[in-house]
Amino acid sequence: MPSYGIIDAQSVKTQYASEERGINSGKKVKGHKRHIVVDILGNLLLIKVHAVNLSDTKSACGMLEGVVNKYPSLKAFSGDRGDAGYRGTAVDFAANGLGLGLAHFRKSRR
Repeated sequence: MPSYGIIDAQSVKTQYASEERGINSGKKVKGHKRHIVVDILGNLLLIKVHAVNLSDTKSACGMLEGVVNKYPSLKAFSGDRGDAGYRGTAVDFAANGLGLGLAHFRKSRR
């Protein structure tokens, strides 16, 4: 059973119109966003694909709650320090709503 989760999201360009497609003006991407939570071995715990214009803050709270419901053995999470969606509201939700910590890591840029 996993004890630690790592959350991140990736915006993906798509060419076909659908209800789950949006525009991220900051990254200039029209398409979908893949939100994932993995354990420390990289095993996929939860994935959600949604419109790219939904905020990471709202999506992160739902993802954290969903993965904790599925894996109650989780004790803490990490999220990208440079991603505003994994600060503030998501940290408060993890602490107050789930009783867990949400720490930050720095993604390596290649």
